[in-house]
Amino acid sequence: MRCVHCLKKVDKKDRDHVFPKSWYSDTTPSNVQRWIVPSCVPCNRKYGRIEEELRNFIVACIGPTDPLVSGLYEKMLRSFGIGIRADELSEEERTLRYRKLQSFLNRLEPHNQSHRVFPGFGLHHGFTPEQHHVMPAPVNDMRIVAGKIFRGAEYILGARYLEPPLVLKISHVDQEPREVRLILPHAAISHLGPGFELKRFSTRSLGVGRDIVIYKAVILNKWTVYGIIEKSWLQYIAARFICW
Repeated sequence: MRCVHCLKKVDKKDRDHVFPKSWYSDTTPSNVQRWIVPSCVPCNRKYGRIEEELRNFIVACIGPTDPLVSGLYEKMLRSFGIGIRADELSEEERTLRYRKLQSFLNRLEPHNQSHRVFPGFGLHHGFTPEQHHVMPAPVNDMRIVAGKIFRGAEYILGARYLEPPLVLKISHVDQEPREVRLILPHAAISHLGPGFELKRFSTRSLGVGRDIVIYKAVILNKWTVYGIIEKSWLQYIAARFICW
């Protein structure tokens, strides 16, 4: 058994949630599938830190009254040291969380028309643009977590690791390409809790020679991200050349 992320051998008990465990709201039914996959301890720690920061960004963009983030807003505040008794944290931990809060707040700036809104995110209903603040989208962290989700999903749904010559391409788009709109209605859908939906389509179902898998993930009804898995023919040829 190997880690789905770094492909190193792992113990059977080393696991990770495909959709981050800390992202499930209090309204998530107990019978919802919570996919877990093999993942080594270093990868778990690395992705756990990124997932927390990205969760805070998404939750802040949704707002505390949406049922989808029930309990998540409190998790965000606690990650900043808010709502925690003084005796619950060491002095060092309180300082770290305070610095995290300051870093988060320092990224906020007043909204103006020059800001380009990240796909899926926008103004809150009932508030004027002048009442909003904006924050740069952590695009790199979003790509990292999306890659983690798609690798885990392919391990579950495609029964394979993403290793050469397979490559994963991740994208965010303002408007879904026409080709994708035509294909995804035929995709298999997995509902993984309130606001979490995953679609997967493989060209194998069309009987064509080239194997391409298309993913669409919707996270907390706010963040939509696409993944395409296909063979890198340069890597494939190089591997064949070495074998010769």
